[in-house]
Amino acid sequence: QVTGVLPGGSTGGAAGGRPTREQLAMCASLMTLQASRHPNALTRVPVPLEGVLASPQVAPFTSLLECAKRADGGAAVVVASEAFLRQQSKLGSVRPWWATRLVEVVGGGEASGPAFPPAPELLHDDSAFSSARSAASIALREAGVQRGRVADQVDYFGLYDCFPICLLRAIEAVGLAPEGQAGAYVQQHYNRLRHLFPGSSSSSSSPASSSGDRRHGHNSHGGSSNSSSSSTGLPSAGQSHPDSQSVQGSHSSQSIQGSHSSQRGQGSHSSQQGQGSHSLQQGGSTGMSSCLLPINTHGGLLAQGAPWEAPAMYSLVEAVEQLAGRAHGRQVPEARTALVYGNGGIFSASAVAVLRVAPEPTQLLSRGPDTPSSKL
Repeated sequence: QVTGVLPGGSTGGAAGGRPTREQLAMCASLMTLQASRHPNALTRVPVPLEGVLASPQVAPFTSLLECAKRADGGAAVVVASEAFLRQQSKLGSVRPWWATRLVEVVGGGEASGPAFPPAPELLHDDSAFSSARSAASIALREAGVQRGRVADQVDYFGLYDCFPICLLRAIEAVGLAPEGQAGAYVQQHYNRLRHLFPGSSSSSSSPASSSGDRRHGHNSHGGSSNSSSSSTGLPSAGQSHPDSQSVQGSHSSQSIQGSHSSQRGQGSHSSQQGQGSHSLQQGGSTGMSSCLLPINTHGGLLAQGAPWEAPAMYSLVEAVEQLAGRAHGRQVPEARTALVYGNGGIFSASAVAVLRVAPEPTQLLSRGPDTPSSKL
């Protein structure tokens, strides 16, 4: 039962106010569930809402499990231009790269705001926190993704989540939920997946309720994924919240093409060999579908681990894993497009990249000179 409302919010989040205390904790709880399915995440067992709320308090509305998890680790990405690939192909040294699906960067955006947000009594709008929305708008526009159809046109989201409020802000900034509705969005998915947490009275029940396309909380026919969604006002597939905010900031693109390699180490994010599933899998030893939620399938900063300055790279690597079909046990079905978001400071600066599965090697090498759009 969600009851606590943060100061300044009178509608409990689900009707358009600030998120409830429980909705914040649900963010961390869902990330532990995601991390438990990644082989190199620090969090190995999902923690339900009650466990997150019961962890030591470190701030008025933040518990220990709602803070980015300290870790050691690193990430690496190999980037190459199309010209380099054509040259290496002629030399016969590029063939092993064709064993994996390549990914292009088709959009990118950067934006900045105040170094520090103003005092609450001086903050009359969200202008101090708008860099994420602005960067996302730039990247989506460059990638040809309609702002009002993000849930329909983007399959996977890697969102910066150093604290729950950052994840909620990101969900709204990229267009998955209207302003003020991210708490309800998270609560909807937590209620849908709560039977998978240890100790849940329904944890051993049939997974039939997870059938169909659950990537954004809707079934394959476009209907609601649970009975409570009709009261949340959340968008259906193809009806994401339109953004009328003006775009600011700039983006410098580069022509790149290549593959990725991931890292090793405590809390690190490593790639896996082979092909992942592109369809929701029912049954099996765990009774879980392949993808539970197409946001931070590695667990994010809250549960996978957050080495200093590396977490956004983790999200980039995980996005490539999803688009390459190598995210075993957590694969987003038929993922073709991904969005990755990272921030710095106190929402002070944001960067967003939109990735897409690249053409087949033969088509890629026949496109002629490098195109203006970015590729990875």
